[in-house]
Amino acid sequence: MGGEMTIKLVDGFAIRNMIDPSFGSIHRHGTELAKPGVRWYIPEGEVWVDHIYAKSGELEFLLQMDEAGDKYIEKNPEGDYRTFLKGFCEKGVPPDFYKSTIVVNGNSVVKVDGAIVRKYLDPEFIMGGHEFVYDYVPQSEIWLDAWLDERELPYVLNHEQLERNFMKDGMSYDDAHEYATASEKAMRVKDGVGNYLGYAGMDWRNKTNKEIVSKFYVGN
Repeated sequence: MGGEMTIKLVDGFAIRNMIDPSFGSIHRHGTELAKPGVRWYIPEGEVWVDHIYAKSGELEFLLQMDEAGDKYIEKNPEGDYRTFLKGFCEKGVPPDFYKSTIVVNGNSVVKVDGAIVRKYLDPEFIMGGHEFVYDYVPQSEIWLDAWLDERELPYVLNHEQLERNFMKDGMSYDDAHEYATASEKAMRVKDGVGNYLGYAGMDWRNKTNKEIVSKFYVGN
């Protein structure tokens, strides 16, 4: 990760509601446009990890993946990053990770133990997904990580349903993801959960970066 870094557990739900709906599991400070995973708003020298991944026992695993992935990209900027990370997965048949299943709009919505999915199938599985992004997800299934805050599940489901429908109709992932993110963001705001920096109702003016980001730290 380049130099001494401070690991900070953060409230990913709050971050996705206030500053960055695309915040995933682990990110670090950076301003390099060509580097994935960096976020300008994270203070220099810090690595932010959504605290749910500490609860799931994945903190060391995620830090290992982040560091290994960063080094890989440095040496192989055009390489297959996701395939590289899958090489760290445990071999063999994973334990049963299906937690519950309901049918929504003709699709099976499955809560899965994301910790097992990341350990055995794909370290890059974050929050939720479907077969058009993750080839190991069965057709017509949408997976939601059971480790997520229950309050977040409706927004992730909305995102994954829209994204899947767009991609099923031939839209690229990048475009489908942008449309789904916009809808997810609007849904969070409508429900009174989301209130983003720059929005009229957000109390952000005259606050320093330090004052704003301090809201996100958990147990630090």
